[in-house]
Amino acid sequence: SYKSILSANVIVDSITKRSKKFGFVRFSSQEESQRAIAEMNGQYLLTRPMKLNVGYKKSTQQSQPSSYGGGNEGAGPSSYGG
Repeated sequence: SYKSILSANVIVDSITKRSKKFGFVRFSSQEESQRAIAEMNGQYLLTRPMKLNVGYKKSTQQSQPSSYGGGNEGAGPSSYGG
């Protein structure tokens, strides 16, 4: 279990309202974010293996992570799966 999860968002197609099969999870702890990536990467969700990595704000993609946890604007790096 990951106690430092702040939020989780599944990305949905605006027209079909169906999942785009990826999302973002924000953590308050960088250490727990890294642990989640290490433990959950490759684990199956239904019939597909999850691919997890640190996410970045679009404006800072080429630079270093802005914080830990997120996918939301201003949140910094996040773990994401798709």
